Amino acid sequence: MPNGTTKAQFLTMLQNLLAERFKLQIHREQKTISLYALTVGKGGAKLTNPPPDAAADPTRIHRLPANAERQGRLSEVSAGVTTMGMISDGGKTRASLQAHNESVGWLVKMLSGQMGAPVMDDTGLKDKYDYVMTWIPEAPGAIPSESQDLGGPSLMSALQEQLGLRLIARKSPVEFIVIDRAERTPTEN
Repeated sequence: MPNGTTKAQFLTMLQNLLAERFKLQIHREQKTISLYALTVGKGGAKLTNPPPDAAADPTRIHRLPANAERQGRLSEVSAGVTTMGMISDGGKTRASLQAHNESVGWLVKMLSGQMGAPVMDDTGLKDKYDYVMTWIPEAPGAIPSESQDLGGPSLMSALQEQLGLRLIARKSPVEFIVIDRAERTPTEN
């Protein structure tokens, strides 16, 4: 690729390469599917803007608001670290998410995996944020609820209480790419 190639230009070049080498033919279709919309809750988002020097000091620890510990979650975000994992605490397993200087788009991708369904960003939040969330994971395949007693917050409750965000189930049209034809063996260079 030539220097200075943009992401949009790269994607166009890749599409042309696939069409040429594999005789790939596609078309686009709109289908209405069930998904979740991530929205800002009634009390507003509880995301923290990283300090201006966040990128300058990779060893920095950023303290989150004081109520974080009382909510049974982490109260600090390590600079430069974005993780998701499980924490075992006295026989209880908690899922934990720590994001440093991340967009809401990163959270949307993580939530899509957790929910097993597409999640669209309907928050209008465009900045990068530090945020930490801890919840009790539900049984695989269970439909997340807001009222189920798990000995800690469910994912839906943690989103609302800890981040000030909500997931709303809805149906929405989504564009799909449908492959009409492709050859197994590419043409030679």
